[in-house]
Amino acid sequence: MEMIKRNSPLWEYLTPEMRQLAVEGERLLSTCSLQGEVDIVDFSYLVFPWGKLYEGFLKKMFLDLQFITPEDYYGNEIRVGKLLSSGFGTKPPHRLSIVKELSSAKVFGENLTKVMKAVWKNSRNMIFHFFPNNIYSIDLPNAKKRIEDTVKCMELVVNRYNSIK
Repeated sequence: MEMIKRNSPLWEYLTPEMRQLAVEGERLLSTCSLQGEVDIVDFSYLVFPWGKLYEGFLKKMFLDLQFITPEDYYGNEIRVGKLLSSGFGTKPPHRLSIVKELSSAKVFGENLTKVMKAVWKNSRNMIFHFFPNNIYSIDLPNAKKRIEDTVKCMELVVNRYNSIK
């Protein structure tokens, strides 16, 4: 089940490691689809490789846009969630936030930046983290939708990036 077309601008943008995550994500999805009805409550595991891919994709994009340094990209310290933080309630944005820069019409604009943040939250943060009061299980159709949303977002970002570089 090919989620990213192999001749697409997105596929060309991805590093070999990111492509491998996509291939493994596609294999997991295909295997799950072939098995049919199974007694699984939480299909988050299907989204994991795509969340990891999205994190790497965003780091590479931020590097290419010169919002982070090569040291940040290759290091273990940079956190995409902090870069995408626009604050919560009355809390100001994280000091490392680049949302204002991303939202500029010269880069991605407000709408695409909102999509990027929503995909980060729904397909990465909510899936990866454990919340004791909300285990946050997702069913198969919801997992597939999150994967599709992640791929679509990356396609939009790459297309926009290619038009401004």
